[in-house]
Amino acid sequence: MSVIRNARRFLRQAKRNLNGKALGELDAVMQSQFSDLKSRLESGWLDPFPLHHSSLKIRSAPRHAGDAICVTSAMPPAKTGIATATLLTFREASFGVDIFAPYDCTEDYLLALNDARLNCGTISIHHLAARPLAVGLNHYVGQLFVLGNSEHNYPIIRSMRRMSAFPRCTPIAVHIHDPCLLHLVRLVARSESRDFSQWMQHKYRLPKPLNHDTDLLAAGVYGIKALLDDIDVKLVLVNSKVAQEAVERELPNVRVERLFHPVINLNNASPPPRSAPFQVGSFGVPNANKGTEIIVDAFRRLRHSVPGARLILAGWGAERFAFRYGLSASDGYDIYDSPDDDQFDRLLMSVDVAVQLRIQAHGESSGVIARLIGADVPLIASRIGPFTEFEGMVDFLDPGESVDELANMLLRAVGSCKRPSYSPYREYHTPQLFCTKLLELFKAMPDLAVVPTVAQSRL
Repeated sequence: MSVIRNARRFLRQAKRNLNGKALGELDAVMQSQFSDLKSRLESGWLDPFPLHHSSLKIRSAPRHAGDAICVTSAMPPAKTGIATATLLTFREASFGVDIFAPYDCTEDYLLALNDARLNCGTISIHHLAARPLAVGLNHYVGQLFVLGNSEHNYPIIRSMRRMSAFPRCTPIAVHIHDPCLLHLVRLVARSESRDFSQWMQHKYRLPKPLNHDTDLLAAGVYGIKALLDDIDVKLVLVNSKVAQEAVERELPNVRVERLFHPVINLNNASPPPRSAPFQVGSFGVPNANKGTEIIVDAFRRLRHSVPGARLILAGWGAERFAFRYGLSASDGYDIYDSPDDDQFDRLLMSVDVAVQLRIQAHGESSGVIARLIGADVPLIASRIGPFTEFEGMVDFLDPGESVDELANMLLRAVGSCKRPSYSPYREYHTPQLFCTKLLELFKAMPDLAVVPTVAQSRL
C-alpha cells in the first residue's frame, strides 16, 4: 500500500509541475521573501542614512504655516508609473506637500532629492519610515496614501497597516490606481503569516476557499477590503467610474470620490530622430492581457503594405517578450526594456499612432494613456472598462474583433493628417486641478487632526 501511496503522491506532484502550479507557488514565496527584505531595507534597518537624513530635515525645517498634506507613495527612481505620476502631479500643488517614499538605498534617496523635476514645486522628499515623526510635528490637512498592485506598493501598505495600532490624528485618504490588489494582498498575507485563501474566505464570506485571481475576481473579490478594512480610512480616490463601483462594493461605508488620472503636457519633450516613415508604439509591460501578441500580429500584416513601418515596444520585460517571440530589429521591431522617464516620453512623442489594448479590465487606470494624451498622439484602445471613458477621443477596437481589423485601423492611420482633439480633456484633467480638488476634499472632512503638543515639538 505504501508503494501505491508514494506513486500517487509522485503523480500528483508531477501534474502540479506540468501545470506550472508548483513553479507559481515557488515564485509567490520568493516574491514575498524579497518584499520582506525590501521592507527591512526601506525601514532603514540595513541602510540608515535616508531615514537619519529625513529625520534631521523634518526636525530642523520650519513647521508648515498654511495648508499642507502628507503623501505616501512610490517615487522615482522606482520604475513604476505611479511613482512618476505622483511626482509630476504634486510638484504643481500650490500648497505644501511632504512626500514619503520607500528607497532601496542611499543612492536612490539622493537621486530623488536631486531630481531636476522638483525645482519648480513645493514638494519635500523624505524616507517612508520618517512619516510618523512628520505627522507628529506638523498639522497636516490630511494624509494621502497612493496604492497600486505591484510590489513597489508593499512597503506603503505595510506602513498603513501598522497605523491601525495607534490613535488616528489626521484624516486618511487612499488614492487607488488599480482596484485589483490581489497581488498586494498575497504579499501582506505572507508577511503576516496568514493563509491567503482562508483569509479571503473569511473576509468576504465565501462558501469555500479560493486561491486563483480568476476565481476571486469572478466572485467579486478585489482585495481592497482585506487590506483597508481595519484602517480608519475616511476617503478613497479613484480615476474612473468602473474603479469607483469596485471600491464601493468592497468598502460600502467609506466615501469614494472619482477624480481622474492627471494629464501631463509633453509638448516640451524632444522626440528622437525618426528612422521610419511610419512608427507604431505599444507602451507598458507586454503580456497577454495587454494584447501584445495581437498588436505584433497586426503589425506583421501592416508590414506587407508598409514595408518600412516599425513597431516600438517599450516597458518592463520588453526584451524578454521580444526574445520569446523572436522579434528583431531587422523585422521592424525596436525594443526598449525599462526606459527611464525621459526616454519613455521621447518614445511616446516619436510614434504616429499608439495601440493600448486590454483583454480584461478591472478598473485600473492607464498612466500611459494619460501621457499619450499629453503628447497629442493618436490612439487605438480596447473598448473595455475605464478606457470607454475616452469615447470620442480615441479609436476603439471592440472586444472580439480580429487581428485583421486592427491591421486595417493601422493602415488607415498611415498618412492620415487627422489629429486627436485632446485639448478639452486636458484642460479639465491637469495636475493643478487634481491638487486643488484633493485639498478641497480634505478640508471638507471632519477635522481629526491635533495640533502638536509641546512634548511632540521637542521630537
